[in-house]
Amino acid sequence: MNRYFVDTFYFLAWLHPTDESHARAEQLAHSLVGNLVTTQWVLTEVADGCANPVDRMRVASFLEELEAQANVEIVIASDEWFHRGLNRY
Repeated sequence: MNRYFVDTFYFLAWLHPTDESHARAEQLAHSLVGNLVTTQWVLTEVADGCANPVDRMRVASFLEELEAQANVEIVIASDEWFHRGLNRY
């Protein structure tokens, strides 16, 4: 089964209907077959990007639903993974 890394850009585009990339993100959301992989760092950026008080409850619910999905893997933020990513960078 395929695995797809999902980044902040994708989530922000998908969450904001007025974003110029929203339609593409929505299309991908319905066409990807497989598991999604993201990180706690990405989700922190998403929460920061949606910090407007009117968005917070919706985004908090979205993040909780994301955590509950069996086809989504959220890599835990850790020093080890941070340094592995830094070495790849």
